[in-house]
Amino acid sequence: MGNIFFFDWEVTLMEWIQSVENDIVTYIATFFSMFGEELFLIIIIGFLYWCWDKEKAKPISLTLLFSLAICVQVKGIVARRRPYMDSEIIKCIRPAHDDGDIMSVIVQGYSCPSAHSALSATTFGAIAYQFRRKLFIILAFVVPLLVGFSRIYFGVHYPTDVIGGWLTGVVSVFVVSLLCEKVANKIWILLLVLLISLPGIFYCHDSEYFTLLGLMTGFVVGYLFEQKFVRFQNTRSVLKSVTRVLGGIVLFFALSLLLKLPFSQSFLDSTSILPLIVRALRYSVVSFVIIGIYPKIFDKSKWI
Repeated sequence: MGNIFFFDWEVTLMEWIQSVENDIVTYIATFFSMFGEELFLIIIIGFLYWCWDKEKAKPISLTLLFSLAICVQVKGIVARRRPYMDSEIIKCIRPAHDDGDIMSVIVQGYSCPSAHSALSATTFGAIAYQFRRKLFIILAFVVPLLVGFSRIYFGVHYPTDVIGGWLTGVVSVFVVSLLCEKVANKIWILLLVLLISLPGIFYCHDSEYFTLLGLMTGFVVGYLFEQKFVRFQNTRSVLKSVTRVLGGIVLFFALSLLLKLPFSQSFLDSTSILPLIVRALRYSVVSFVIIGIYPKIFDKSKWI
Protein backbone atom coordinates (compact mmCIF):
# COMPACT_ATOMS: atom_id res chain seq x y z
CA MET A 1 0.00 0.00 0.00
CA GLY A 2 1.34 3.41 -0.96
CA ASN A 3 3.91 4.73 -3.41
CA ILE A 4 7.71 4.44 -3.28
CA PHE A 5 9.76 7.26 -4.80
CA PHE A 6 12.75 9.30 -3.69
CA PHE A 7 15.91 10.98 -4.90
CA ASP A 8 19.25 9.30 -4.31
CA TRP A 9 20.57 12.36 -2.49
CA GLU A 10 17.76 12.05 0.06
CA VAL A 11 18.83 8.59 1.16
CA THR A 12 22.48 9.69 1.24
CA LEU A 13 21.62 12.73 3.37
CA MET A 14 19.44 10.70 5.75
CA GLU A 15 22.16 8.10 6.17
CA TRP A 16 24.64 10.86 7.03
CA ILE A 17 22.27 12.51 9.52
CA GLN A 18 21.46 9.19 11.19
CA SER A 19 25.16 8.34 11.48
CA VAL A 20 25.35 10.63 14.53
CA GLU A 21 22.65 8.62 16.33
CA ASN A 22 23.04 8.34 20.09
CA ASP A 23 20.84 8.83 23.14
CA ILE A 24 21.68 12.52 23.52
CA VAL A 25 20.95 13.38 19.88
CA THR A 26 17.72 11.38 20.01
CA TYR A 27 16.66 13.22 23.17
CA ILE A 28 17.38 16.61 21.54
CA ALA A 29 15.53 15.60 18.35
CA THR A 30 12.56 14.41 20.42
CA PHE A 31 12.47 17.76 22.20
CA PHE A 32 12.40 19.77 18.98
CA SER A 33 9.93 17.39 17.34
CA MET A 34 7.54 18.25 20.18
CA PHE A 35 7.06 21.74 18.70
CA GLY A 36 5.03 20.21 15.87
CA GLU A 37 2.92 17.91 18.05
CA GLU A 38 -0.65 18.09 19.34
CA LEU A 39 -0.01 18.89 23.01
CA PHE A 40 2.38 21.76 22.32
CA LEU A 41 0.05 23.28 19.75
CA ILE A 42 -2.87 23.09 22.20
CA ILE A 43 -0.76 24.86 24.84
CA ILE A 44 0.45 27.67 22.60
CA ILE A 45 -2.84 28.28 20.77
CA GLY A 46 -4.75 27.89 24.05
CA PHE A 47 -2.58 30.49 25.74
CA LEU A 48 -2.99 32.96 22.89
CA TYR A 49 -6.76 32.41 22.62
CA TRP A 50 -7.80 32.01 26.27
CA CYS A 51 -5.31 34.45 27.79
CA TRP A 52 -3.36 36.82 25.57
CA ASP A 53 -5.24 38.03 22.49
CA LYS A 54 -8.18 36.02 21.18
CA GLU A 55 -8.67 38.27 18.15
CA LYS A 56 -5.18 37.43 16.90
CA ALA A 57 -5.41 33.80 18.06
CA LYS A 58 -8.45 33.18 15.87
CA PRO A 59 -6.68 33.79 12.53
CA ILE A 60 -3.65 31.88 13.83
CA SER A 61 -5.92 28.91 14.65
CA LEU A 62 -7.67 29.23 11.31
CA THR A 63 -4.30 29.25 9.52
CA LEU A 64 -3.30 26.12 11.42
CA LEU A 65 -6.47 24.30 10.38
CA PHE A 66 -6.03 25.45 6.77
CA SER A 67 -2.47 24.10 6.78
CA LEU A 68 -3.62 20.81 8.29
CA ALA A 69 -6.35 20.51 5.65
CA ILE A 70 -3.85 20.96 2.82
CA CYS A 71 -1.31 18.66 4.44
CA VAL A 72 -3.70 15.78 5.11
CA GLN A 73 -5.31 15.90 1.68
CA VAL A 74 -1.99 16.11 -0.18
CA LYS A 75 -0.79 13.09 1.80
CA GLY A 76 -3.80 11.17 0.56
CA ILE A 77 -3.02 12.08 -3.06
CA VAL A 78 0.75 11.50 -2.97
CA ALA A 79 0.47 8.38 -0.75
CA ARG A 80 4.22 8.20 -0.17
CA ARG A 81 5.48 5.48 2.15
CA ARG A 82 7.72 6.25 5.12
CA PRO A 83 11.46 6.18 4.21
CA TYR A 84 12.42 3.31 6.52
CA MET A 85 9.63 1.06 5.20
CA ASP A 86 11.45 0.26 1.97
CA SER A 87 15.11 0.88 2.78
CA GLU A 88 17.76 -1.21 4.48
CA ILE A 89 19.86 1.94 4.98
CA ILE A 90 17.35 4.21 6.72
CA LYS A 91 16.44 3.32 10.31
CA CYS A 92 13.24 4.09 12.17
CA ILE A 93 14.68 5.73 15.29
CA ARG A 94 11.30 6.92 16.47
CA PRO A 95 8.06 6.04 14.62
CA ALA A 96 5.42 8.62 13.75
CA HIS A 97 2.99 6.77 16.01
CA ASP A 98 4.36 4.79 18.95
CA ASP A 99 1.44 2.38 19.22
CA GLY A 100 1.08 -0.27 16.56
CA ASP A 101 3.13 -1.86 13.78
CA ILE A 102 5.83 0.52 12.54
CA MET A 103 5.66 -1.11 9.10
CA SER A 104 1.91 -0.54 8.71
CA VAL A 105 0.96 2.42 6.51
CA ILE A 106 -2.51 2.36 8.06
CA VAL A 107 -1.03 2.88 11.53
CA GLN A 108 1.88 5.18 10.68
CA GLY A 109 0.27 7.18 7.88
CA TYR A 110 1.82 8.53 4.72
CA SER A 111 5.01 10.53 4.56
CA CYS A 112 4.57 13.53 2.24
CA PRO A 113 4.33 16.30 3.27
CA SER A 114 5.60 16.30 6.85
CA ALA A 115 2.76 17.44 9.12
CA HIS A 116 5.17 18.31 11.95
CA SER A 117 7.14 20.58 9.63
CA ALA A 118 3.98 22.12 8.18
CA LEU A 119 2.31 22.80 11.52
CA SER A 120 5.42 24.22 13.17
CA ALA A 121 6.04 26.53 10.19
CA THR A 122 2.36 27.52 10.18
CA THR A 123 2.08 28.18 13.91
CA PHE A 124 5.25 30.19 14.35
CA GLY A 125 4.84 31.88 10.98
CA ALA A 126 1.29 32.98 11.80
CA ILE A 127 2.34 34.20 15.25
CA ALA A 128 5.19 36.19 13.71
CA TYR A 129 2.81 37.68 11.14
CA GLN A 130 0.18 38.64 13.72
CA PHE A 131 2.48 40.05 16.40
CA ARG A 132 5.34 41.40 14.22
CA ARG A 133 8.03 41.07 16.90
CA LYS A 134 11.67 40.28 16.16
CA LEU A 135 11.77 37.28 18.53
CA PHE A 136 8.75 35.68 16.88
CA ILE A 137 10.20 36.26 13.41
CA ILE A 138 13.43 34.52 14.46
CA LEU A 139 11.46 31.61 15.96
CA ALA A 140 9.43 31.34 12.74
CA PHE A 141 12.66 30.44 10.91
CA VAL A 142 14.56 28.48 13.58
CA VAL A 143 11.86 26.25 15.11
CA PRO A 144 10.47 24.74 11.84
CA LEU A 145 14.07 24.15 10.70
CA LEU A 146 14.87 22.14 13.84
CA VAL A 147 11.54 20.30 13.74
CA GLY A 148 12.14 19.31 10.11
CA PHE A 149 15.63 17.98 10.79
CA SER A 150 14.32 15.98 13.75
CA ARG A 151 11.79 14.23 11.48
CA ILE A 152 14.54 13.39 8.98
CA TYR A 153 16.78 12.11 11.79
CA PHE A 154 14.01 9.83 13.07
CA GLY A 155 13.71 8.29 9.60
CA VAL A 156 9.99 9.05 9.25
CA HIS A 157 10.30 11.69 6.51
CA TYR A 158 12.38 12.26 3.41
CA PRO A 159 13.97 15.73 3.09
CA THR A 160 11.49 16.58 0.32
CA ASP A 161 8.63 15.71 2.72
CA VAL A 162 10.00 18.27 5.14
CA ILE A 163 10.48 20.90 2.42
CA GLY A 164 6.91 20.24 1.31
CA GLY A 165 5.76 20.74 4.91
CA TRP A 166 7.60 24.05 5.20
CA LEU A 167 6.10 25.27 1.92
CA THR A 168 2.63 24.24 3.09
CA GLY A 169 3.12 26.32 6.23
CA VAL A 170 4.37 29.39 4.37
CA VAL A 171 1.56 29.24 1.79
CA SER A 172 -1.04 28.78 4.53
CA VAL A 173 0.18 31.83 6.46
CA PHE A 174 0.21 33.94 3.30
CA VAL A 175 -3.23 32.85 2.03
CA VAL A 176 -5.17 33.05 5.29
CA SER A 177 -3.51 36.30 6.38
CA LEU A 178 -4.33 37.86 3.01
CA LEU A 179 -7.94 36.70 3.26
CA CYS A 180 -8.29 38.06 6.79
CA GLU A 181 -7.04 41.46 5.60
CA LYS A 182 -9.13 41.63 2.43
CA VAL A 183 -12.43 40.03 3.51
CA ALA A 184 -14.40 42.06 6.06
CA ASN A 185 -16.94 39.35 6.95
CA LYS A 186 -14.89 36.58 8.60
CA ILE A 187 -17.76 34.10 8.23
CA TRP A 188 -16.91 33.79 4.53
CA ILE A 189 -13.31 32.93 5.40
CA LEU A 190 -14.47 30.30 7.88
CA LEU A 191 -16.75 28.72 5.29
CA LEU A 192 -14.05 28.85 2.61
CA VAL A 193 -11.51 27.07 4.82
CA LEU A 194 -14.12 24.48 5.77
CA LEU A 195 -14.95 24.01 2.07
CA ILE A 196 -11.27 23.51 1.22
CA SER A 197 -11.14 20.59 3.67
CA LEU A 198 -14.04 18.71 2.04
CA PRO A 199 -12.54 17.17 -1.16
CA GLY A 200 -10.69 14.59 0.91
CA ILE A 201 -14.03 12.91 1.67
CA PHE A 202 -13.74 11.23 -1.73
CA TYR A 203 -10.29 9.71 -1.27
CA CYS A 204 -8.98 10.14 2.31
CA HIS A 205 -10.12 7.18 4.34
CA ASP A 206 -7.90 7.53 7.38
CA SER A 207 -8.33 8.77 10.94
CA GLU A 208 -6.15 11.86 10.41
CA TYR A 209 -8.49 13.29 7.80
CA PHE A 210 -11.65 12.71 9.83
CA THR A 211 -9.94 14.24 12.87
CA LEU A 212 -9.33 17.32 10.72
CA LEU A 213 -12.98 17.45 9.62
CA GLY A 214 -14.13 17.28 13.23
CA LEU A 215 -11.71 19.94 14.44
CA MET A 216 -12.58 22.21 11.52
CA THR A 217 -16.35 21.91 12.00
CA GLY A 218 -16.15 22.40 15.77
CA PHE A 219 -13.88 25.41 15.33
CA VAL A 220 -16.21 27.14 12.87
CA VAL A 221 -19.30 26.61 15.05
CA GLY A 222 -17.39 27.47 18.23
CA TYR A 223 -15.96 30.63 16.64
CA LEU A 224 -19.45 31.87 15.72
CA PHE A 225 -20.90 30.83 19.08
CA GLU A 226 -18.22 32.67 21.08
CA GLN A 227 -18.56 35.77 18.95
CA LYS A 228 -22.33 35.95 19.42
CA PHE A 229 -22.97 34.58 22.92
CA VAL A 230 -19.74 34.52 24.96
CA ARG A 231 -17.34 37.39 24.17
CA PHE A 232 -14.98 36.57 27.01
CA GLN A 233 -12.17 38.86 28.08
CA ASN A 234 -8.47 38.01 27.87
CA THR A 235 -6.30 38.31 30.95
CA ARG A 236 -2.76 39.34 31.88
CA SER A 237 -2.99 37.63 35.28
CA VAL A 238 -0.35 34.89 35.56
CA LEU A 239 -2.56 32.81 37.87
CA LYS A 240 -5.58 33.06 35.61
CA SER A 241 -3.48 32.34 32.52
CA VAL A 242 -2.00 29.18 34.04
CA THR A 243 -5.43 28.07 35.28
CA ARG A 244 -7.08 28.66 31.92
CA VAL A 245 -4.42 26.80 29.95
CA LEU A 246 -4.19 23.84 32.35
CA GLY A 247 -7.98 23.66 32.57
CA GLY A 248 -8.28 23.71 28.79
CA ILE A 249 -5.71 20.94 28.35
CA VAL A 250 -7.40 18.76 30.98
CA LEU A 251 -10.81 19.43 29.41
CA PHE A 252 -9.53 18.60 25.92
CA PHE A 253 -8.09 15.21 26.87
CA ALA A 254 -10.84 14.35 29.40
CA LEU A 255 -13.55 15.08 26.85
CA SER A 256 -11.66 13.14 24.17
CA LEU A 257 -11.48 10.14 26.51
CA LEU A 258 -15.08 10.47 27.70
CA LEU A 259 -16.46 10.46 24.17
CA LYS A 260 -14.59 7.21 23.45
CA LEU A 261 -16.20 5.30 26.34
CA PRO A 262 -19.42 4.24 24.54
CA PHE A 263 -17.35 2.44 21.87
CA SER A 264 -15.11 -0.61 21.87
CA GLN A 265 -11.43 -0.23 21.05
CA SER A 266 -11.83 -2.42 17.96
CA PHE A 267 -14.58 -0.07 16.71
CA LEU A 268 -12.44 3.02 17.33
CA ASP A 269 -9.44 1.46 15.55
CA SER A 270 -11.46 0.44 12.51
CA THR A 271 -10.98 2.32 9.24
CA SER A 272 -14.50 1.64 7.98
CA ILE A 273 -16.72 4.66 7.38
CA LEU A 274 -18.92 4.56 10.51
CA PRO A 275 -16.05 4.69 13.05
CA LEU A 276 -14.43 7.47 11.02
CA ILE A 277 -17.66 9.50 11.06
CA VAL A 278 -17.91 8.93 14.82
CA ARG A 279 -14.31 10.17 15.12
CA ALA A 280 -15.16 13.35 13.23
CA LEU A 281 -18.19 13.93 15.45
CA ARG A 282 -16.12 13.37 18.61
CA TYR A 283 -13.51 15.90 17.59
CA SER A 284 -16.14 18.41 16.47
CA VAL A 285 -17.70 18.28 19.95
CA VAL A 286 -14.30 18.65 21.64
CA SER A 287 -13.31 21.56 19.39
CA PHE A 288 -16.65 23.33 19.86
CA VAL A 289 -16.51 23.02 23.65
CA ILE A 290 -12.92 24.28 23.82
CA ILE A 291 -13.53 27.27 21.52
CA GLY A 292 -17.11 28.19 22.37
CA ILE A 293 -18.28 26.75 25.70
CA TYR A 294 -15.20 26.61 27.93
CA PRO A 295 -14.47 30.38 27.76
CA LYS A 296 -18.00 31.10 29.03
CA ILE A 297 -16.86 30.39 32.59
CA PHE A 298 -13.96 32.87 32.48
CA ASP A 299 -15.97 35.97 33.34
CA LYS A 300 -17.92 34.15 36.04
CA SER A 301 -14.95 33.02 38.14
CA LYS A 302 -12.31 35.10 39.90
CA TRP A 303 -9.85 32.20 39.60
CA ILE A 304 -10.09 31.63 35.88
